[in-house]
Amino acid sequence: MKAYLVARVSTDDQKDALPAQSYRLTEYAKRRGYEYELTEIKESAYSANRSQFSILVNRINQLNEPAIVVFDKIDRYTRNSSSQEVRMLDQLRKANKIELHFPSDNLFITRDSPATDLLRLGMGLVVAQYYSDAISDNVKRRFEQKLRDGEWIGKAPVGYKNTVQSSGKKWVEIDTFTSQAVKDAYQLYASGTYSLQMIAMKWHTEYQMSWVK
Repeated sequence: MKAYLVARVSTDDQKDALPAQSYRLTEYAKRRGYEYELTEIKESAYSANRSQFSILVNRINQLNEPAIVVFDKIDRYTRNSSSQEVRMLDQLRKANKIELHFPSDNLFITRDSPATDLLRLGMGLVVAQYYSDAISDNVKRRFEQKLRDGEWIGKAPVGYKNTVQSSGKKWVEIDTFTSQAVKDAYQLYASGTYSLQMIAMKWHTEYQMSWVK
């Protein structure tokens, strides 16, 4: 059977872990004598646009022969057990079309896996999801504190630019160039003689900017 090796990280901070994952996965496949294909993915487990993982899972779903899908550990499989991709892979596993291997966890899941192994997989998914949710909670708390401290926490709106105050706090200031473009857009639209499409074209030709939807 061909092995589909999946190395995954979800943030830029984790991207340095991809080579190590890929090395462990390829060494595992070589030891087992598998023909293999490696896919490296950098996208969030909660992202609405998880194109790379979705494309890979759909490819595996279209296979006409059994395959092995290999993740380094359970938490690289997913941190969202309700995702469409996880449900599809589990259905393929139950139909005996794929095996799921997690070498670093020493766990191998097939259609005939005993309840103890399925329990380990389920517990691993719950722990991974808890870890991801806890990180999200910490980020929200940090943003709430920044707001209480009077600090800007996001990307500046059009017409403004992100700055850093002398105190080190992030803030926004008016951007002379883009603010004029915003002012002109409102005035043109208020005149009743310019459509949004015409204003978008003007932004593109005169300001070299794309229309912000």
